[in-house]
Amino acid sequence: MKTNAFAELLRSRGFRSLFSAQLLGALNDNLYRMIVSLFAVSLGLGAAAERGAIALIGVLFILPYLFFSGLAGRLSDRFCKGRVFAATKLCEVAIMILAALALGSGRIEAMLAVLFLIATQAAFASPARYGLVPEIVEARHLSPANGLGEMSVFMAIILGGALGGVLFEIASGDLRLLAAPLVLVALAGWLISRNIRPPVAAPRAAAFAEGGLLRGLRLLRDSRPMRVAVIGMTHFWFVGALLQLDLIVYGKDVLGLGGVGIGVLQAALGVGIMAGCIAAGQISGDRVELSLVPVGAAGMGVAGLVLANAAPSTALA
Repeated sequence: MKTNAFAELLRSRGFRSLFSAQLLGALNDNLYRMIVSLFAVSLGLGAAAERGAIALIGVLFILPYLFFSGLAGRLSDRFCKGRVFAATKLCEVAIMILAALALGSGRIEAMLAVLFLIATQAAFASPARYGLVPEIVEARHLSPANGLGEMSVFMAIILGGALGGVLFEIASGDLRLLAAPLVLVALAGWLISRNIRPPVAAPRAAAFAEGGLLRGLRLLRDSRPMRVAVIGMTHFWFVGALLQLDLIVYGKDVLGLGGVGIGVLQAALGVGIMAGCIAAGQISGDRVELSLVPVGAAGMGVAGLVLANAAPSTALA
């Protein structure tokens, strides 16, 4: 791989727009989720109820992917992925307006309902976002493009986690102050997404009814390479989601941190993943280097064991 592959990608208007739009979308998702999580643990419901609320937030963010991923994939396969992605970004603007109303109400139930809608929007955006990469990027740059794309997501996790903690403390309980940033970020993401202009593929003839979870499971059953890839991706996202949620409780109950400190822990998690994304894209070069997967998985396991068994330390965590 040429050393300037990343620079070449970012000079491409289509990829640069996709990179920026997905960064802003993931930023909004994580910013809102962090605000709701911190609000839940600030209600003084008790340790058990707080852990239950954190777990519920995680479940609500995952369920739409189970329910709607099959339909979302068929939608992106049937229509122009750029238009589908832009449409999901416009939906994000509307959902963030609802998020502003939910924050203003001060009701955790309304906030959780909007969180489910945000996750649903993300579930519909994901197939289009991933499918756009090979349409706007040369094959020789797929690995660096995927590395940059994943880096943008985890840059958003860094910013969302850190900013969420800081803004929550600045708001001092008046969550209405946090509404405007959410809507403005969503609006910026939609405007940027309109600059993505991939080649428009002819619509597929297949009907939507052929999609869905059961069809996806049958495909996994019949294709070992796809099955192994999905298991690896599921493992990564499971551990990442588990850590992101557990760090809120760990930071508050074990390390005694406030919103800013918990945001720093979330940022550390994101910085590590971001660095790994860039390293993997650089090492892979012009091909997809699958041998990096077990190395990364082993590193996650070792680091997790160290965190679990070490004495409480913010710096070490």
